Formats: sequence, C-alpha cells, structure tokens
Amino acid sequence: MGMQKKNFLLFLVFALLFVFFLLTAFYSEGSHGGGDDFHHWRIAKFSWQYPYLFLDLWGKPLYNLLSSPFAQFGMMGSRVFNILAGLTTGFFAMKICRRLKISLAPLVVLMICFTPVYFVLLLTGMTEILFSLVLIFALWLFFGEKYILSALVLSFLPFARNEGFILFPLFVAAYILVRKPKAIPFLVTGFLAVTLAGYFHYKNWLWVFHANPYGKNQLYGSGEWFHFIKHLPHDIGYPLLVLFCIGLIRYLILLRHPDRSNLVRFILLPGTFAVFLAAHSYVWWKGTGGSLGLTRVIASVSPVAAIISLEGLELLLSYVKLLKHKLLILLPVILLILWMPFNIYHIPVPASDSQKTIRRAVEWMKKNGLDKRKFYYYDPWFVVYLRLNPFDASSCREKVPDYNYPEKATLPGELVLWDAHYGSNEGKLTLEKLMNSKYFRPLKAFYPPRPFKVLNNYNYEVWIFERVDSASQTVSFQLPYTENLDDFCESFENLREIEFPGLTSEKAFDGKISLFVSSESEFSYTWEKTFSETGWKQGMKLQLSACLLPADFINGEQMPLLVFSIEHKGKVYHYCSSSGFFSAGKNAWLKTIIHTEIPKVISGKDVVKFYFWNRHRKSFYMDNLCYGEEE
Repeated sequence: MGMQKKNFLLFLVFALLFVFFLLTAFYSEGSHGGGDDFHHWRIAKFSWQYPYLFLDLWGKPLYNLLSSPFAQFGMMGSRVFNILAGLTTGFFAMKICRRLKISLAPLVVLMICFTPVYFVLLLTGMTEILFSLVLIFALWLFFGEKYILSALVLSFLPFARNEGFILFPLFVAAYILVRKPKAIPFLVTGFLAVTLAGYFHYKNWLWVFHANPYGKNQLYGSGEWFHFIKHLPHDIGYPLLVLFCIGLIRYLILLRHPDRSNLVRFILLPGTFAVFLAAHSYVWWKGTGGSLGLTRVIASVSPVAAIISLEGLELLLSYVKLLKHKLLILLPVILLILWMPFNIYHIPVPASDSQKTIRRAVEWMKKNGLDKRKFYYYDPWFVVYLRLNPFDASSCREKVPDYNYPEKATLPGELVLWDAHYGSNEGKLTLEKLMNSKYFRPLKAFYPPRPFKVLNNYNYEVWIFERVDSASQTVSFQLPYTENLDDFCESFENLREIEFPGLTSEKAFDGKISLFVSSESEFSYTWEKTFSETGWKQGMKLQLSACLLPADFINGEQMPLLVFSIEHKGKVYHYCSSSGFFSAGKNAWLKTIIHTEIPKVISGKDVVKFYFWNRHRKSFYMDNLCYGEEE
C-alpha cells in the first residue's frame, strides 16, 4: 500500500473518530466531570470578559487559555476542544510508537480513545485530556531528540493540572542519562512565564503559591492506599490492563540487561504511569492535597498506559508465526477494546439524578416567576439551566457570604438554592442552619427519582429558601404547601389506644389527639398498605408530610427521619427520606416533607410504608401523617 493511500486512510480514521465523538458528546446530557465540568467551562468562557480568570489556578491557566475560544460556544464548545485534544494526543502517541519501532502503531489511537475513563472524559471539558496531550507531545519531542523543546513544553504541564510537577524528576533523570543536562533549566520556563503574567494582576511574585486552591482542606477525607489500583480494571478496562501487564513484563525482561536507551524508555513510560498512580494513591491515603479519590484523574496518563499496552500486544503476537493466527488474536482484542467503554458506562452519558432534580427545581422556579430573583447557589447546574452569567453578582452568586450567619449580606426576597452535596460540603451550610433560621423559610423541596447518598453520607435533596425580614415576617411569595394538596391525612382522631399505644390528648397539632413516640421505640406508627390498595400509578408525583413536636431536646442532627418506602417480598426497591424540618406554624410544632415519584412497581401486592425512623432514640409527638398528589 502506497504512503499516500496510508495517509488518506489514517486521515479517514481520525475524521470518523471526530464525528463519532462529536455526535456522542452532543447527545450526552450528563457529564462524568460533574459540577467541575461546568466550573472549568465558566472560567474559560468568561476569561475574555474578566481577563484575571486566565490566571485561575483551579481552572488551570494553560487550559483556560487554550480552551477559551471554544468555550465561547457553550459547554459543547469545551467538549469539542477536548475531542480535538484527545485525537491529537492519539496522533502524537502513534508517532512515538513509530519512533520506538513498535509495530501496529496506528492501533494506539484506538487504544487511547477507547480507554473507558479517557472515552467519557473526551465528552467533557475536563483538564485531564489537555494534560495527556502536553505529556505525550513532550514525550514525542524527547524521543525525537528535541530535548530543549520537550523541556519547554513539559514546563507548562503543572498549569494543565497541578500534579504535573511530580513527573519532572523523571525527565531530569532522563536528560542526564542521554547527556543533555542543558535541557533541565528549561523546565522552569512555564512557571516563570505564568508567574510574570500573574504579577501584573496580583502584584506579588509568589502569587502562584499564595493562590493555590489546594491547601490543607480535609473536607474530602481519605481512603485506602490501593484505592486507585483497585479501580484500574474499571478505568483502563480489562483488555488493555492485561496487555499493559504483558508490556510491563517486556520491560522487566529488558532491564535484566539494561542499556541507556532501554532505561530511559522505562523511566519515561512505565515510570511516568507508576509515579502518577503512586502520587495520587498517597495523597488520597493521607487525606491531603484536596484529593477526593476520584479515579478519573488516571485519564491524564492513560495514553502512556496505552503505548505500554501496545507493546504488550506486540510481545504477545511475536509468539504467533502464522498471519491468520495473529488475526484471530488481534481482531477479538480490538473488538473488546472498542466494546469496553460501552460495557462500563452508559453511552451517550445520561443526565445524573442530581441534574434531573435541579432541572425540576429550575422549571418550578420559572413557572412561579422566581427565576428573575437574585439567588445564591451551590451546585453550578442551576446557573447552566437558568442560562446566567455566574460572574454577574446582580443576578446570582456562588455561596452565601457567611455560612455561619447566612442572613448577613443577603436581602429579603433573595433566594438560597441549597443542595445536599455542594451546600453541606464545599459550602459548609447545613440544611438545619437554614431550617432553624428566622430569616429563611422553605419554599419547595425536590428529591431525586432514586434516593442516593452524597459526600459525608448526606441524603441528596434540593431546597429553595426565601430570605425574609424577620422583624415584620413579610414575604413576597406564597408557600406552595396547602392543605388541599393532601388526599389523605392521618390525624389519629379516630384510632383506639388499645390498638395504637401512645395516643394522647396532651399535645396535638390538628384536632385533639396525637401519637407519642417514646425514646425506647426505634420506629413510629407505620402507615402501611399494599400498592393496589393505594390507587396510585407509575409516574405519579407525591408530596408526603408529617408534623412533629419534640418532647426531648433534639438538635438538628438527631431529628427523626421521615421515611417512605415500597418493598417487594421484604426487599425495599424505592426509598426516600427527609430529616429537614421547618416551623409548622403552630407553637413549637415542626413539619417535614418528602417529594417523590412512584417508580415502576413490581407487583400490586408490594407493600407501601410511611413512618418516622427514630434513629437517635428521642421522645416526640407526631401528628398529621399526610400525602397528596402533586401537579
């Protein structure tokens, strides 16, 4: 086959890959970058309007600069940037393989793009892809004996992702081994360039250190040392991981009789992957560096792993003599590699349950005219769905200025859009703080279609609060909780004490009777029916509520949990709960609400339950266990 025809076929493969990933990104509502994906996009997007954002160290200065033209076209523009960066990474990885005389070099492009974690991050605007491009480009320059240029390119690696500096010692060793120490000083070029650019804004030569967003924040906790290693089958995929291990065996064989070139190759390929993996394992184990233990960071060096995997495949095929036998091995391997991302992830990426919940909250805000109010948000998807400028303080602001006193610097009529993930963790603003404040009142709560836990074991939920004037209690929006919403309300008025111990006339929210739950009881009275008895249907949206009066002192973390569940043959498959209480408007009675959507029910005989879980064994009175269909 002529060179011209080979080049045309290669161009065709890259073009098809670009179209494939472009369409996949377009039809992906969700993102495996989560809220970080939006944050990277917003910094790059608005850097043209607010130039200081080019220097943002969380966003990464190199990423901010290179992706900003694409970001002007929305989040899809950032995804296009990553697709192009990823394909370019594959191109230079292929050229590395050719320089190292690794056979089947074009196959490394597929290996890189279809590494599961790399595949899904190509569909985002995350920084791992650019990091991999800078790294592979620097490696290509090095193996092409352009040592000073490789050092210049590599010097900007920490400004694609902060951990880039941990790879510098490997390159220093490599420059020394190839007797090109003159390249080493050029590794500081990126630092000097960014420092100089930032000095004109910060007026401080050490601003890179002072503006570091990853301090001694222990918010995310820590985990086991082998966390990242254990996830390699998921992130790399079994086919590539097996080939990677075979490739490592090849290097170990070569190191039995090492020469300078083999040693350099070992340091820069397996060494790069190993050091990166070890560094992330260490900071997660020690709980430092702001690590959340997210294994997606492996995409930063997965193209290096793909090159080693190709070497493993080459070693495997070297033991097979006949071409048809080689094809019998090669074709299934390629098909497995192409299949792995689809086996591990939902492709195209669907919207997450948290995104769906926030979208419902935004639709409700628009329906009730609240989208024109200034609001304080925690999850960035609020700004995405409301199509606002996140840097326009007149319309929105990220986080309340003071989480200890959220009423400070907030005005009556403004909203707080609180979510259990970002609000409670990064925002440090608890639901109890807002619920118990006389300056805020809840307007609406939203729950995911399937209950799930977020960081620090919080139940995921979204609440919209209105800032009110505590002195006059004036409010500018009618609460959506109305009595006529309830289709059923158990007020305990017509029950007999023999059948329901705890019935009392001492306290009552509605009527004369309530039910006393003692500290000895783990569970309260349970409203229980078969699903067919309820008359409910799949997709029906319910609002469930209950009133509670503490008999003991109960702080916010000790409040009972209102629970709604559906179970089939004793196994729960739909569960939601709420521990967020607010004033019920009568004496010291409190109210909590659950919003849920009826899922697909397995059988009409499935059991529906509605009750309080007294998990901290406190005494309280309960009344008005109600439910009703939402519009």
